[in-house]
Amino acid sequence: MQRNGDPRIVSRRGFLRLSTVTSGLLLAACTAPVGQSGAQEGATGSTAQEPVTLRLSYWGFEIEKQGQMQKFFMESHPEIKVQEEVTAWDTYWQKMLTSTAAGESPDVMAHSPYYHVQFAANHVTIPLDPFIERDSIPLDEFYAGAIAMGRWQAGQINTGTGDLHAFPTAWHSGTMWFYNKTIFENEGVPLPDDTWTWDTLLDTARQLTKMKDDGTVELMGMNTPDDGNGRINSWIFQAGGEFYATDFRTCLIKSPEAMEAFQWMTDLVVKEKVALPPEPGQQFNPFQTGRVALALEGDWQITPFEAIEDFEWNIFWAPKHPRTDSRVIDAYQNGLAITSSAKNQDAAWEYLIWSAYGEGLQKSIEIFAGSFPAHIPTAENVVYVKDRDRPPTELWILGEMLKDAHPVFDGPSEGEVANIMNEEQQAAMLEVKTVEQATNDIETRVNEVLEKAWTELVG
Repeated sequence: MQRNGDPRIVSRRGFLRLSTVTSGLLLAACTAPVGQSGAQEGATGSTAQEPVTLRLSYWGFEIEKQGQMQKFFMESHPEIKVQEEVTAWDTYWQKMLTSTAAGESPDVMAHSPYYHVQFAANHVTIPLDPFIERDSIPLDEFYAGAIAMGRWQAGQINTGTGDLHAFPTAWHSGTMWFYNKTIFENEGVPLPDDTWTWDTLLDTARQLTKMKDDGTVELMGMNTPDDGNGRINSWIFQAGGEFYATDFRTCLIKSPEAMEAFQWMTDLVVKEKVALPPEPGQQFNPFQTGRVALALEGDWQITPFEAIEDFEWNIFWAPKHPRTDSRVIDAYQNGLAITSSAKNQDAAWEYLIWSAYGEGLQKSIEIFAGSFPAHIPTAENVVYVKDRDRPPTELWILGEMLKDAHPVFDGPSEGEVANIMNEEQQAAMLEVKTVEQATNDIETRVNEVLEKAWTELVG
């Protein structure tokens, strides 16, 4: 992302708009769709119309910057007044379920793939395909995985096919590798590059782990070796494994490939002692405070890491598995949905497409440091550029890895599965359970989640 007022943004935005126009596409946010109801319906002469109130709900993140986005939208859409409803993540999803059941849900909701299947199956969200077809939105300009993850077909407990319920605004990853450049240079250790493997990662973490005379840690090679979502999906994929069977009836954590990945993660903490053990209730990010030289984080950590002043940092390619030669990372979409009890569906669609495809997409890149558009032309021409002059200057690497990323969170009840994985991984890394015990429990608990989903969603 470039800062507001950066002249390069103007030129890139100009290029993007020009390419869009020359391809014969119209940004849906520029004009109201034909036949739109709500604020524009019944307008006659010069009579001023009361603006439609659009209720927008999201969990509490970057609230001040979100407010800027709503202000920009209302300035360009005076016929629509946005009413924000912000809820903490822990209570957000239950609130959406209960408010929908009561017919009082907001018009637009921020959505997570953790709940795509559950909310589509329970009629919390509506199919967006009629709007897309009406306004000729070119879905081929979006990452295919991001679109597929928003789709759900009745009779299935996974996303991928069927109606589009969640329109992607972001296509991003819980797997981004950060390094403290200042530490590397001070220690005389070569900087990470695209030749790194799991073995290189381990060797380098060993070199950079420093202990004090009293046995306490001065510097740890890396942070806790699960990703930004508290999962190990990328480790499993790189080893050649999968988390779910293709029919989503069983968890494959006990496969040789997944077991290798789980053992590897645990050994970095328990055996090698080059990675931080889990710290429940951790107050400060260990990479941001300089406690670790390497960090496996979600890409969204770019935003808080912008505040770092004590050292230089950047990102690097995910290390390859030494046997499979794979460095594939996980990817998933975040997006927006229209609820089934929305009072103003056309106004809701106007806001949604403005955010994902129109002027709002450009504004979000200016406002949010960690912006990862699902719209490919914007991502490639504006965000993942090689002349980026602010950290991380190598953000284009993420753009390359996302092209071949492995979708995750495409099953049912992913929020519940996430809690299971987090609990069992921590138990193994804290030596409360053996790897065998933890993976046995994961298999049992996740299979119970899948069986329950088949029963409740399909029958």
